[in-house]
Amino acid sequence: MDRLLVALAWVPLVLACASTPPPPATGAPDWASLADEKVPRLVTHDADGDERITKLWISVLDGRAYLRTSDSRWNANLERDPRAELWIGGHAYPVGVTRVEDSDLRARIEARFREKYGFEDKLISPFRSSEPNLWRLDPASGP
Repeated sequence: MDRLLVALAWVPLVLACASTPPPPATGAPDWASLADEKVPRLVTHDADGDERITKLWISVLDGRAYLRTSDSRWNANLERDPRAELWIGGHAYPVGVTRVEDSDLRARIEARFREKYGFEDKLISPFRSSEPNLWRLDPASGP
């Protein structure tokens, strides 16, 4: 009985930690006003159709937003389907992504991530096994 009570005591905490979708945004994101957001969430879909909600970092450069990841599952999801939903600033924005290939732009984006996330960014850098994947976020163009 004691174990059951202890287990039940955790239920409210687990439910409170669940990701509840924010309300849909009315319009395209204003990246400049969202640039200081530290850890938004990105919603993608796994190959089996399951929703994947990922906490991540975002960087804004020249009025555009960028994401960075290693060879993660959500990166594979973006490669398979470039449509996603970004939960940021209290709203849900449908977005599309485009991989960033230009080396000069990649260097500038990486510098922006270092500037924004500082020590935390330095901490994760040695653990990367490969060149990070960089994605530009764009307002979704349709379903």
